[in-house]
Amino acid sequence: MALNANICKVNLTLANIDRQHYQDYRLTLAQHPSETDERLIVRLLAFALFAHEGPEFTKGLCVDEEPDLWTHSPTGQILRWVELGQPSEKRIRQACSQAEQVTILGFQVFKFKQWLAGLEKKTLAQPKLEILLLEAQGSGSPAALAAKSMNLTCTIQEDQLMLNSDQAQATWAVTRLNPT
Repeated sequence: MALNANICKVNLTLANIDRQHYQDYRLTLAQHPSETDERLIVRLLAFALFAHEGPEFTKGLCVDEEPDLWTHSPTGQILRWVELGQPSEKRIRQACSQAEQVTILGFQVFKFKQWLAGLEKKTLAQPKLEILLLEAQGSGSPAALAAKSMNLTCTIQEDQLMLNSDQAQATWAVTRLNPT
């Protein structure tokens, strides 16, 4: 018997001070049975980072041909392709061939840095590729923010991302690991 996705309803109040983007979002996310609460929250953070571009969540872990998040032009062209974690080099090349901009968002610092060190120089030199690392600051746990129903406030300023709920708070530093 297949396990069902956990449906999460999110009210997100976003203040991206760096981009002068302020908006409230009502989102519905499907959490795949194999997706951790931390990864779910990182997907929300990716949405917040690129909300000014109008990103859309995809089917994610269920579909190999789609990223975790993407933005399309009115004509259907993929403007931004966002991958979480450590995609294969083949996947990075595929994304770069289909999208104008590809962003890889790492969040498990040690594993991500090891993965990054193993990438070929020609992969890292892709002009469309942007590599970002979300590094948790302080003792707040991203998983503590996850719930079936979430009311979250996100503030982004000077490469710092803070996410608050009534129950928890977590902060991340956003570091660009390659020139774009």
